[in-house]
Amino acid sequence: MVPLAIRTVLDTSQIFLGRRQFFRVTEDVVVDGVLVFGAGAVACGRISSIERDRLGRCLSVGITILNVQATDGRQVMLDQRKILIKLEPTKAPGSLVRMNAEVIAFIAEENSAIICNETHVR
Repeated sequence: MVPLAIRTVLDTSQIFLGRRQFFRVTEDVVVDGVLVFGAGAVACGRISSIERDRLGRCLSVGITILNVQATDGRQVMLDQRKILIKLEPTKAPGSLVRMNAEVIAFIAEENSAIICNETHVR
């Protein structure tokens, strides 16, 4: 598995299906003694699902990871790994959303959340 972190802030009020989302590899990935993906390499995914409640608040964002830049510069296709980020839109604006004790987002307005850059996804 390639450990990733969201590279840019993701605002749920501005996302749409198919939008590209960039990640960075957080740790070196070595296979059979060969460095395949170096920490800091860029990975690309696409928003594959958005779940909203009847009030328009974002409940979850699904992202499919498409490829990662290998140490030799090639774009390596991954196994279409899906990541699901669940939010808590019922919290008041300014509230934090945590996943495994890590702050992953904050509720910005009534209908949007800001998912922090550097949020780790595995």
